[in-house]
Amino acid sequence: MKLFQMQRKLDDRIINEQQITVGSLFSGIGGMDLAAEWAGMKIIWQCEIDPYCRKVLERHWPGD
Repeated sequence: MKLFQMQRKLDDRIINEQQITVGSLFSGIGGMDLAAEWAGMKIIWQCEIDPYCRKVLERHWPGD
């Protein structure tokens, strides 16, 4: 299992019910989004125009 997937599972266990939700503009490959998740926030949408970056985002945040 990849490191960031393990981190996401751990974060899901410790985040309380009053989780901050964020949207992401100009998401790129999701570096800031990943940092926000590690800080306890939930990414509810992402916006990116570049096709390669969208593929990366879909792989790491499927269905989001």
